[in-house]
Parts: sequence; C-alpha cells; structure tokens
Amino acid sequence: MGATLFCTTGFIDGSFKKPEDWKSAGAPLTIEQIKKMSEEGWEIALHGDQHTTDLVDCLKSIMKVREMGFEGNSFGFSVPNSEIPIDTFEKFKQELLPNKLKYIRCGRAIDTSKISSKLLFVAYTIAKKQKAYDMFNKKQIINLNHFDVSNIPSVVIRYNDDPKMILRFLERIPDNTWVVFMLHSILPKKSPLYGSDPWNWSTDRFEYLLSGINNMNNVSVMTMSDVLGLGQVDGGYSGKNLQ
Repeated sequence: MGATLFCTTGFIDGSFKKPEDWKSAGAPLTIEQIKKMSEEGWEIALHGDQHTTDLVDCLKSIMKVREMGFEGNSFGFSVPNSEIPIDTFEKFKQELLPNKLKYIRCGRAIDTSKISSKLLFVAYTIAKKQKAYDMFNKKQIINLNHFDVSNIPSVVIRYNDDPKMILRFLERIPDNTWVVFMLHSILPKKSPLYGSDPWNWSTDRFEYLLSGINNMNNVSVMTMSDVLGLGQVDGGYSGKNLQ
C-alpha cells in the first residue's frame, strides 16, 4: 500500500528549523529512510525547502531532492502556506507546471472562514455528526474525469477525527472519484508528542483506517502520481480510487 510523502528538504538537511507551534513534529526522516520508503513504493514529492510557496524556494527543493538521489523531470508539490496572493500563486504555477512540477496539492476546497463551515466543523468534531463531516468534505471529492492538476484539494485529518467517520465518508463517495487524505504526524499514544497540537493522529486510528479500507470493494490506495498516470477511457479515467 503506497502513499505520497511530501518532504521539506531544508528540514531534512537541517537548514530549516521547525516553528514552535509544530509541537507534534519530531526529528525529520533521514535520507536513508526516505530512500527505503521510495523502494517500497512511496512517491517522494516536495513541500518546499524552507516551507514556503516561493519560486526560488521550490527550485531549491528540487535541486536538493535530486542531490539526495531521487531522479525525475518533475515532482509533485504540496503548498506549505496557503496564505499567499492569488497573482503570486498564478505566477508560481505558470513558471513550474508542467516542466518542474507535475501537480500541486492544496488544502481544503471549502472556505473554512465562513460561519457555515465553522458550524459543520463543530458538528462533526464535537457532536460527531456524520452528515456534517460529509458536507464539510464533499468539495474535496475529485472527479477522475475532470480535475485541475494545479489545484488538487485534500481532506485534512486532525487529532480528534474518528476513523469510523472517515470510512463511512468513503463508502458514500461516487464511483470514478478520488480523495486525497493529508496527515501530518502519525504517533503512538505513548509518545510525549501525541496530542500536543491538532496536526497529529494516533497509530491505532491510522491502522484502523487502513484495515477498513482493505475490506472495502472497489477502493484502491494509490500515490498521487499513480492516479495522474491512470489510462484514459473515452476521454476520462476509469475506476474508483483513493490516495
């Protein structure tokens, strides 16, 4: 079961120091660990060098990941900071797609600043309402026949999210769609970093989610590059897939 690992290259080589609010982020992976993950089917993609959505910073991360021994004409990229002007992001895309970057994974497609979004968030995180979770994340469901490689949304998994709720959400998504799940830290509950910020999930919950997915029919776990590389049928893609 493969997945996509987005690397902040400066964090790996020590030139970037994590912010204080990254409480659940421990030490970075080593180059040897990342290479082993790649050999086992993981896609190695980029999250900037100094954790910025900046043209120079992105090019530097590409250079560094190649120096680490990862080959490729272009790489996947996830936006480190979403608070950037639209015109700046448009220039970023124009300069890098498709020759340097094969796709850009962004955050949620839903506007989380709206009162309606905040109410849905409270309804599923506190009241545990499945319908609220489904409504909150429905814009993150991607049609395989038509999607923008420069703006791929994702479902963010946070500390209190219930894997049973996520599995029920997956059971309801239509055929010929895919969903990107974004996880930051996956930690055992005995870790002193577990629960220290909203951006971590327990290994128990993660394993429960994977077990549930394995028992589903017509659902596959794929890297993002693999999804983009699916064969086209009648001008679109076929199958129901999950990354």
